[in-house]
Amino acid sequence: MPNPTYAFVLFVAGDGINTRRAKQNIENLCQTYLKHNYEIKIIDINTDFQSALSKGIMVTPTLLVFSSHGENMIIGDLSDTKTVLETLGIKG
Repeated sequence: MPNPTYAFVLFVAGDGINTRRAKQNIENLCQTYLKHNYEIKIIDINTDFQSALSKGIMVTPTLLVFSSHGENMIIGDLSDTKTVLETLGIKG
């Protein structure tokens, strides 16, 4: 994939309901609004806690967003589409 416009790192803990919702919600948003201009990395803090600590992640799910608009952090299951799109700088 050529340089994506958006890079996401989703920090989760295990495979609980909030983890599943966050994964599904970010996939749906990306497929609907970003097409192929993104990449997503998922880090389970149960197996890689150090990555979360190094980024200051204390709550899951947390999405780190890296784009031309800068870096942002969204906490929660990403179900508030309007807020996520505003954070990404996308008009929905």
